[in-house]
Amino acid sequence: TTTRVGSSAASDVYKRQARAIDLIANYGVIVDSVDDEFLTRIASDPAFAGPARARSIEMLNERKSEQAPALLRQLIDDPDDEVADRAVALTIANDPDSAAATLARVLASPQAARRQDAWQQVKSIPGIQTNDLIIRGLEELIAADPPPPSALENILAAETRDAPAVLEALARYRRSLSSDDPLAPWRIALQGGDPVRGGELFHTEPSAQCLRCHRAETTEAEDGLAGPNLSGIGRNKSPHDFLEALITPSARIAPGFGTLTLTFKNGGVLTGVAHRQNEDFIDLLVGENLWRINTEDLAERTEPASAMPSVRDTLPMADIRDIIAFLTTLKQDPANSPPPPEAKAFDPATVAPDPVAATDLDPALVKLGKQSYALCMACHGPT
Repeated sequence: TTTRVGSSAASDVYKRQARAIDLIANYGVIVDSVDDEFLTRIASDPAFAGPARARSIEMLNERKSEQAPALLRQLIDDPDDEVADRAVALTIANDPDSAAATLARVLASPQAARRQDAWQQVKSIPGIQTNDLIIRGLEELIAADPPPPSALENILAAETRDAPAVLEALARYRRSLSSDDPLAPWRIALQGGDPVRGGELFHTEPSAQCLRCHRAETTEAEDGLAGPNLSGIGRNKSPHDFLEALITPSARIAPGFGTLTLTFKNGGVLTGVAHRQNEDFIDLLVGENLWRINTEDLAERTEPASAMPSVRDTLPMADIRDIIAFLTTLKQDPANSPPPPEAKAFDPATVAPDPVAATDLDPALVKLGKQSYALCMACHGPT
């Protein structure tokens, strides 16, 4: 059944008709008696809800109103995202030749989300003009420090093109990245992420398995199986810190979570997680046991290594960016953190000599293998 809403003769006709536009937006009713002037007033007035204003724009456009083109151009910069997005989409649909100019205007917006959406549209519109937008964006990225929140979308748009000029601009951008900075290619993930999607990835993404080792809930005071509880980490860590932990996790290891392999003077070997250490002793967590080991009993120890694998080869850049955005939202510490466990004295005589020592295997390769196994310990344990 078609519902028809007529004009009101009451003094509050404007507000009541505006409410009618809300109904139009929600239920798709048809209005014959609402004229173009009224629809223009609703679309232009920020006091009304975005859906009603956006629907008014659509109605004017469907009627091919003479007021529609100018109104659409005006509303491209509207503070309401839904209104602005609708104005951009209709402007491009009505005049495809204006797409590049329209998107260039949106790319100058101070709002990161709009610039990200604009790059998504640029990616889907081939042509010399949109190629020029991409090239200009890449040139700006070379000079930007830090990269803007829409940098990733700019690069993804460039990667869809095969035009020589775009490929050369993309190559110049990549050459501009510091070879001395292992995080340089990933710095475009520092800003612009979606924290809601990042939280979903943290809790469910199988290739990352964050919850295998970490917790991020304020109701769970204990650490994860192999990593710290991340509740409250957003208060004292930066997006750069999170990026470093995701890409080069051994660059800085959280206290109490570095994996060590200890070789005793009697030839015994023990691997675990160093909870505490100083010049006199190391408290090493091996399975569920926390052992206090005197450093005078040691012949050798490896450098601490993180049990966390890098996600550089397992997660796409967009996922890394969203997880970083999620981690920055973790501002509240967990309640009732448990006291640290008491360490028990360790007797080196209880650990067997390293069986590898009796073989002809290259000791350097064996040492490297032990260090590499530190990554495996997050799931498989030290023995």
